[in-house]
Amino acid sequence: MKMGGDLLLPQMERLYRVKPLREITVGNSGYGVLEVERGARRFILQVSVYSEKKRAHLNFEIR
Repeated sequence: MKMGGDLLLPQMERLYRVKPLREITVGNSGYGVLEVERGARRFILQVSVYSEKKRAHLNFEIR
């Protein structure tokens, strides 16, 4: 998922009030992974296309 040229970055900035710092390449996972900043704090933000299967897997990863 290439982040740079589409509308995702401006929407992400508005929705989450973050500043994108860099895209992290993770192979062909289908995910967009970014390092972002809000104020003095930095976060890793993972963006993917929604599906019930991905939701179940993400819930598994979070636990």
